[in-house]
Amino acid sequence: MQQRLESRQAQRTSFRSKLPVLLMFSAGVMGLLAIFFNLSRSETSSAKTVVAQNFAPMKDSVSNSPAMATVTGNSYPLLAPESPAAPSANFPADMLKADLLQLISQAKQQGQITEMSLYCRPLGAAKLDVSIDADKSYRPASMLKVPTMIAHLALASKDAAYLDRKIVFGKRMTPEIPNNMPVPAMIVGQAYSIRDLLERMIVFSDNDAGYILYDSLPQGMLGSIYQKLGFKIPAMPRPDEDYMTLHQFMPMYEQLYKGTLLNKKMSQYALELLSRPDFVYGIVGGVPAGINVAHKHGEWKYNGIYQLHDCGIIYYQGNPYLLGVMSRGTDVRAMASVIKDVSALVASRVNPSAI
Repeated sequence: MQQRLESRQAQRTSFRSKLPVLLMFSAGVMGLLAIFFNLSRSETSSAKTVVAQNFAPMKDSVSNSPAMATVTGNSYPLLAPESPAAPSANFPADMLKADLLQLISQAKQQGQITEMSLYCRPLGAAKLDVSIDADKSYRPASMLKVPTMIAHLALASKDAAYLDRKIVFGKRMTPEIPNNMPVPAMIVGQAYSIRDLLERMIVFSDNDAGYILYDSLPQGMLGSIYQKLGFKIPAMPRPDEDYMTLHQFMPMYEQLYKGTLLNKKMSQYALELLSRPDFVYGIVGGVPAGINVAHKHGEWKYNGIYQLHDCGIIYYQGNPYLLGVMSRGTDVRAMASVIKDVSALVASRVNPSAI
């Protein structure tokens, strides 16, 4: 790690915890961590207070994953079945796209968002998708914690004891952000297992856990994961520089689903972790109760403009589909509401008879 901090002009806030604060997380190839965890002292303290007031208290527990509660008799219930049903041509892509365009247009007119991009596709139906500005670039922020998880699970696939290896927490990297998580803050000098750190990073979007996990990777490991995923991360992105599109980002989830990035055991574990994040105000809020969603959100703020994203897999009625939404605006609560509405509209059209 050549560098710990990106320019102090970069803005970062969080939607994590009791009043969720979305943690920003972005990366580059040279001193990648420096780009992930930098905070702007000049703007963060005031912005984080506003952000923290945007949502009602989060659910009390995220430990009861529907993925494990509703599926039995399958060792890898979150992965693609070995003998999937032949995809149907009945997915209403054109009608759904028209309705989504109308929803997005109305949200813009009402000032809820300034921009929104979307990608949706039933898994297993390769030529059936809905793309709306899916080649527009955004700042991925905390969604880049997913490749960090993948890198560690790739190592764990070769060493049965790897996830139980402990790492000493040496330095807090996010002192400006108070601990509002439903778990105690990490203690400097205490050792934590990689398993615990992965849970903190993915479920609670803990930046300190992410810092340790990045720093403990072998040199070049994360860069090789990015290359495998087809990600092109700038070495030192400016705080106003956007560099990730939905068309670039969403295939990662399909590769996890198909078990092509990791072995089946680690792919299942990755998707279980992604089924537990405590941000439930976007995609998760738009699907019926009991439907599992494996996802990660991300948020970035610079110069008064927010970016809010939520991307993942929705395991709807045994017919999983990809859904990714990236957005810009000035009111994060309103942006989350639009993402929820998008998710609800898609879920209402994706049903067993339509896929």
